[in-house]
Amino acid sequence: MAELMKTERRVTNTGLVGSSRATTETAAFAAPRPLARRRASLLWRRLLHPLTGICAVQAGLSLTLIWSNTAFIDEAEYLWGGHLEISHWLHGTALPPTLARTFSGSPIIYPPLGALADSLGGLAGARILSLICMLAATGFLYLVARRLLGSTAAVISCAVWAISEPAIRLGAFATYDALSVLMMAISVWLAVQAGFRRRRGEFVAAAAASLALANATAYSTIVIDPVVIAVVFAAWLSTIGARQARFCAAWLCGAGAMFFLLVMSMSRSWSGFIFTIVLRGGSGGFIDGSSTASTILASVWSYSGPCVVLAAIGTVIALSAESGYRRTLLVLAGSAIVVIPAAQLYDSTDVSLDKHLAYGIWFAAIAAGYGCNKLLQSLNIRRLTPAVSCCTLALAYLAADSWKAAWYKQHSWSNSSSFVTAIEQAATRTSGLIYTSSENYVAMYYASQGRNWTRWNRTDLSLDPRGVPTGRLSAYYSKILSKGNYGVIALLYTTTIKRLPTGLLLSTSPNVAPQQMLDVIASDTGSANSSVRGLPALTLCLERDPAYRLAVGGPSSSITIRGEFAIWERTSET
Repeated sequence: MAELMKTERRVTNTGLVGSSRATTETAAFAAPRPLARRRASLLWRRLLHPLTGICAVQAGLSLTLIWSNTAFIDEAEYLWGGHLEISHWLHGTALPPTLARTFSGSPIIYPPLGALADSLGGLAGARILSLICMLAATGFLYLVARRLLGSTAAVISCAVWAISEPAIRLGAFATYDALSVLMMAISVWLAVQAGFRRRRGEFVAAAAASLALANATAYSTIVIDPVVIAVVFAAWLSTIGARQARFCAAWLCGAGAMFFLLVMSMSRSWSGFIFTIVLRGGSGGFIDGSSTASTILASVWSYSGPCVVLAAIGTVIALSAESGYRRTLLVLAGSAIVVIPAAQLYDSTDVSLDKHLAYGIWFAAIAAGYGCNKLLQSLNIRRLTPAVSCCTLALAYLAADSWKAAWYKQHSWSNSSSFVTAIEQAATRTSGLIYTSSENYVAMYYASQGRNWTRWNRTDLSLDPRGVPTGRLSAYYSKILSKGNYGVIALLYTTTIKRLPTGLLLSTSPNVAPQQMLDVIASDTGSANSSVRGLPALTLCLERDPAYRLAVGGPSSSITIRGEFAIWERTSET
């Protein structure tokens, strides 16, 4: 009997153990299912988040521009220079002595990154790199605005920013601007986080380093630095108090200046900084300063008119509805949109205006998001669907208007496809020097001979030679042509005349003498524009010189300018 009871206990215990094991195995098998469902639910929530839709619209608008035109001069210059920098690092090849001087940003930051993207996907790859930077800047705007104002205002801020013309076009433009905007956005986010984190000093130092990189990437961002410091200082006042805010602001300024000096010195970029910033607008400087105030203001309105209005509304509402540090923060953010126009008015130029406006719009979008959110709250709308529909239609209209302006800007330079093909073929047939007038960087970027910069980097042949009177230009060019070893000379003629007589263009009649073309084209802008005042004289010298022949000509037009190119090749005659 005792043995039977022991046997039953063993069977019972074994059954319990087996049951426990089975339960454990079943639980282990079933556990991932709820976890997988939670992950799937989280993924759907992220995909359905308004920020995802905003970024999708922003990406779609920019993608329509990426393949719409060939490289602009600035794009070609930075990508070409980036390839030279990479070759110098890997193989020790020589660099042009004036490379850093011609850049408006450090040659070791964006140009190599852009060149890597160009190597992977061509010009489109480099432009998609800019799009990624702009989308990331949108994400950091959301994080900053959500921390300061809440989720709803943050979503509206991102929508205002994403459909602005600068945000759309910089996402389709392969220059340093998009990367610089991103570094500025990261700097602001890090600085705002410093007010809520324990390691405050480390976050401020990281923000200073990011801001210094933004300044070194594009020297023009220095003008927005006071806005960055002022906005984050106002944010710190409400979180860490005045004493700590002053200390962090001083640390941000000092560390930022130290990092900037270090980057500029290590990259040997001071020559470019002096030429494009210090001498900007001066004698021989980077900007001619010929734009009128009305022209600049009209351009500002066309690129950022809706943002200006929404930022102004947000600023006015903040002045009346808020108080203390929060009001100061919103007023500073809303006022940022006037900083870039003020700088452009000071320089009397609208050059790169739409690109520079992006820095101020990024901050102004915060005030705009706040103002729109307050207006929606004050309306006390009971039904959400009509309000969302009206806002969506309004944003769609503004997005279409901004895209139209961006498309127009993206097509304001000529499509260089036929010119590049012609110049590459001509360069193959000769071993002499190559001169390509205003399209020098475009030709060097596209042509296979572009990496051999010693064939292109010549300054003795200029369309505006200093110290040479207009009456002596013919003798000047004749002397250069007789002594120089120029194998290919490409000249570009532009005009604002919409209708040109049939038969006077090289593209319609290749045998027409260039002087006949000059009578209509070069006379319109060539002699009047001091930067190309030598164009008629050089053309006449090439016509009369038996050592050169007119090889090919073709169209070089944009939506604003009619143009033609003409390529002369050196023959065997002497």
